[in-house]
Amino acid sequence: MLTEVRGNVIVVFLPASTRRLAKLVLDADLYAPCGTLTLFLDSSGNIHRFSAATSCAVLDMLSPPYSAGDRDCTYYQDA
Repeated sequence: MLTEVRGNVIVVFLPASTRRLAKLVLDADLYAPCGTLTLFLDSSGNIHRFSAATSCAVLDMLSPPYSAGDRDCTYYQDA
């Protein structure tokens, strides 16, 4: 896998068999207090990175029609 930074976007190059179209929907910093955020993948995109200045909790809930298939979860990493 090869990555490249283009402005505020990190582009990830994947093998041809796994390529899909993507677009930047929102690039923003959110500060507490803020309302609940709900993302619907067909219209509002996906969050690829969380950064917290203080301790916090994140509830990431996946529901149908999510298809796990043969994909390992690599979303989270201890900081």
